[in-house]
Amino acid sequence: MVTHFNRYQLLCGHDASVDPVLEPAPPALAPPPAPPPAPAPPDPPPLPAILPKGFVMTAEQVNELSGTRKIMRRREYRLRQRANKDVSAALEGLSEKQQALKTAQSTQEIEQAHTHHRKVRKTLKSFESSTARLKDLRHQRIQTKRVWSKLAASERAHVRHHHVLQKEHEHEQELIQGHDRKEHEHEHEQATGDITVFLYGAAGTGVGSRIRGHSRRGGKKVREQHMQHAPVALTNEWRTSQTCGTCFGQLSLARARRIIRGKIKTVRLHGAVHCTNRRCPLVARGWTIQPRDTNAALCIAMSGTSRFLLPEPLPPFTRALRPRPMYTSDNILEPNSYTPSTSGQMDAMGAPVGPRVT
Repeated sequence: MVTHFNRYQLLCGHDASVDPVLEPAPPALAPPPAPPPAPAPPDPPPLPAILPKGFVMTAEQVNELSGTRKIMRRREYRLRQRANKDVSAALEGLSEKQQALKTAQSTQEIEQAHTHHRKVRKTLKSFESSTARLKDLRHQRIQTKRVWSKLAASERAHVRHHHVLQKEHEHEQELIQGHDRKEHEHEHEQATGDITVFLYGAAGTGVGSRIRGHSRRGGKKVREQHMQHAPVALTNEWRTSQTCGTCFGQLSLARARRIIRGKIKTVRLHGAVHCTNRRCPLVARGWTIQPRDTNAALCIAMSGTSRFLLPEPLPPFTRALRPRPMYTSDNILEPNSYTPSTSGQMDAMGAPVGPRVT
């Protein structure tokens, strides 16, 4: 209630003895009705089990842990010293085109290169066979062997840990920390009887080769370490880097825009791929870009597993079948989605069988 005087009292004079007139206050305005809630978006399509983050081993990592990079820098420092000036000159002479055996074509050039090699043989041998150099090489060999063993053990622990997380609940795993976690994983593996099988591609590891000056290390050392603790098998790599691991559709390199010399150009990303199948569950969720190595590792695992458990490998990883440009079936695993290849019969590894051309 609000207290105020009548307007006639104000005109005629206000008397304090007269009680003011009490009038009711105007009613307050009601708030506007709230808008109806927006409809919830539809649930996304179900996805397969999320893959763990890939365990990556690079040549730079091995060189750093084994001390190879440090030993290489030490060798270059010794070559720059004044006492080894003749050794540096001998190495520069071997790198010249006239003294290189790889580029020699005629008999005279080959004889000239051999003469130069015999001339600098003692100088280079005295440097490479020195006590300090042999000590560095021995240390590098021992450390490299230890690094391969540690990396292989870390990879096995990474795979075993992901397998345990799939079996157990998340809140139970949070209570297991440090050494107790390792003991729990070992007990879980013994209780369930699960065996981890490592599958590697049989296309080669590129040992000793170089790509644009970068060193490469093959996977033979890692396989030898895994063979002491778990079964190791080789499988065919046919189309493993070109097939989507979720829907078995065709993959292509991802594209991105880059500023090159002041112009915006579209380039291909060699470390990422995207699925061209519009019905792929990953595409429906907006996850169109995938890591190329992680997807290829998944396909290698499925290809090898299908060769163990099924009488024939999956059609996407068979050399005798080639995918059609347009999928005519909803299920890409059906043989109707592929056409027979002209390669003929295939062996157990998926390679063509036929007369060898010499």
